Amino acid sequence: MEGKVKNESIIFNSQMFGNIFRKKCQLEACIKGIHTKLDNGSSSSLIALEKHLQDQYNQILHQEEMLKYQKSREKWVRFGNKNT
Repeated sequence: MEGKVKNESIIFNSQMFGNIFRKKCQLEACIKGIHTKLDNGSSSSLIALEKHLQDQYNQILHQEEMLKYQKSREKWVRFGNKNT
């Protein structure tokens, strides 16, 4: 039973979120590249792209936070409250 729930959770997370850690690294690299280009000169299209990537990055951070919350809840359900 426990293994089935674990496997279904893994499948759900990969389908729902993909690999959020890889996406986070990719977005960080893109944003860093845009910052480098903006240091050399301002461009309205680069600024708009940076805003869009920052919005995506914030969504990834929220997803990462939710994933950590899910994992902590799963551990609590599995192992219970050690204070009782």
